[in-house]
Amino acid sequence: VQFLSCMSRVYLVDFADEVVSTLGFGWYQVRLLSLCGVGYFAACAEILVTAFIASDVQHEFGISAVAFSLLPVFSNAASFGSSLAFGRWADRGGRRGPFTVGLLLCAVAGAASSAAPYWWCLIILRCLVGCGLGCLSVVDFLMLVEFTPAAGRGKMSMIVFLAGCFGVIYVASVNLVGLRGLLPIAPWRSLMMASALPSIGAVGFRGFFADESPRFLMSQGKDEEAFQVLARMATANGVRERLPSKEEFLDRCRQTSVAPGVAHSLFSVMKAVDSTLALAVVWVLQSVSYWGVTTFLPAFLARAGIPARQTIFAMVCAELPGGVLAAILMDFVGRFWTLRLFFFGASLMSAAVVILVALDKADALLCWACAGTYMFLVPVWSILFVCTPELYPAEVRGRALGMFQTLQTLPELVSPVISAQLISAASPWVFMAAWSSLLAVALAVSAVAMRTRRCGCK
Repeated sequence: VQFLSCMSRVYLVDFADEVVSTLGFGWYQVRLLSLCGVGYFAACAEILVTAFIASDVQHEFGISAVAFSLLPVFSNAASFGSSLAFGRWADRGGRRGPFTVGLLLCAVAGAASSAAPYWWCLIILRCLVGCGLGCLSVVDFLMLVEFTPAAGRGKMSMIVFLAGCFGVIYVASVNLVGLRGLLPIAPWRSLMMASALPSIGAVGFRGFFADESPRFLMSQGKDEEAFQVLARMATANGVRERLPSKEEFLDRCRQTSVAPGVAHSLFSVMKAVDSTLALAVVWVLQSVSYWGVTTFLPAFLARAGIPARQTIFAMVCAELPGGVLAAILMDFVGRFWTLRLFFFGASLMSAAVVILVALDKADALLCWACAGTYMFLVPVWSILFVCTPELYPAEVRGRALGMFQTLQTLPELVSPVISAQLISAASPWVFMAAWSSLLAVALAVSAVAMRTRRCGCK
């Protein structure tokens, strides 16, 4: 009964998707893309800053690499809990509130981190930032998916992803230029303040977009409010004549409405969707591989004998062509095939890094291989954030994405510690080989076990 009642609402929300697609892409979506892009820019700026401050923080507080790994472990643990909590809030109370709170946490706690007087104080503040990041990772792409037409959703989502790439490039640029001697505080504190500035700007930008998702409103039976949002969308896009009349819209909604008080079970829906288990495994493997490589990336590059700052800057710049390629492929060959192709590319390039480091080839070819690894590895996140919510109906979409976000956070609690042990005790090629092998496993899982159902892709 739970599953059938939930599916009847799925058809209703599909009607909302049909109306949104009819209204097309216009000024309304431009404003939404700007908001989601600024939010993701801020989130990615905060995510990468931990990798850049490792050596300075270890020196100032007198801690080892293994002790420093507690910083990403605890902040990831905070993200673990917040993604579930905010996902549930998004499904019960709407998408607007969690998005705003997530931005505020990143802005306030991120800025305060630059003034942390003690090691544990820094950890607590970064945990609050982790809570904000857990929220934004769930809600940001969720809002984008629910307000945009299905046909060009891949390209639109990639615009948001590219905004995140620019957030990473922004932090990498500040790190590359260096702030030593320019400000009367430690360079790592200046870098943390710089990483918090985009979140502060995003909080102010939030006031330009205040609508709730029509899909969420219809999943809650608030059909008249959903029509008002769609009417504002049609007016902003200049296509009011494409919008059905209010009477016709509400009549269509009544035809597929469900009895009040029927519970919608997240897991009853997820069990009915193909590829849920395989998708969960892919999320976990992607998380382990990405954070395993990234947390101590500067130390790995230094041990490999190539300049760390310049190589990292080249690696984050390589995300841009990777993102553009993924945007084209997602709407051309589909989400899952794009995912397989990018796992293949990441596996191939990371294997090349392993071979070159093992052969002690510290030259431009190794820098290109490192950049190629990031070109294919990082856009996988955007593909997952697009195809995952498309698989599930709107009334469980936030919790589903929150559950996958939680699953990918679990290995983040241990991968920094493993990474610290590998970078401290093993040869550099062993460090990269460990994570490269997991990318090969993710490729195998995505190729063999993932099937497309209820997804707006080919």
